[in-house]
Amino acid sequence: SVFSFEVSKKVAIIVIIILLGIYTGFSVGELATEESWGDYSNVKQRVEDWNINQVGDNFEPDVRYFLLSSSLELFDNIRIIPFIASIALLVLTYFITQEISKKRFAGLVAMVILLQSSVFLSYDTTATYENFWILFYLLSLYLIYKKWPLSPLSYILSIFSKALTLLFLPMTLFFIYRSEAPRKTKIRTAISYGAIIAVGLALVAALDLNLTGTPVKFSNFGFWQGFTSMAYQLRFD
Repeated sequence: SVFSFEVSKKVAIIVIIILLGIYTGFSVGELATEESWGDYSNVKQRVEDWNINQVGDNFEPDVRYFLLSSSLELFDNIRIIPFIASIALLVLTYFITQEISKKRFAGLVAMVILLQSSVFLSYDTTATYENFWILFYLLSLYLIYKKWPLSPLSYILSIFSKALTLLFLPMTLFFIYRSEAPRKTKIRTAISYGAIIAVGLALVAALDLNLTGTPVKFSNFGFWQGFTSMAYQLRFD
């Protein structure tokens, strides 16, 4: 009965509104306080120094800087747009789960699971470790079903929000292969991703772009410290 249970579209919309209302009510108060993360001062300084003319000078998360800079300019608060992105991520979690499973109830369950995540709730209103990258990446997967020509564009936005999503490309191609999209759509989408990679590599070679930006010394201690810290946090999920 659990697998056959389903809710109507009207009920799903009402539950989503209630969940978003509860979440927003409990989280909005965080926007009035300054962040305490150790990296925050560096992030804020970089955003304040950034301008649109710097795009293309180095391989940097310019989409992230643009959104954070817009938050400062429009709202005089660097945390507003990251908070909006977290709300959008909750809604997108529902829709992509519903699209994959074809069940609205599964989408609601996925939304609730994300809402109780300590990792999500720790970083949902922060500009230091915002959710732009995963929002754009999940949107690129959702668009494979809905508007496949826009999927690669969303993936590019995720890369320029956080370069980590470059490593997700094999998973994206596997998702395309396993999706229930029409065969022609799968082929076209896969080709479009391949074209983006080819054009990107060609631009790097032709323009001699700096992909690394400012050289950063790798710290073994720092890596394992961050790794264990993440594992410690995930235990609550």
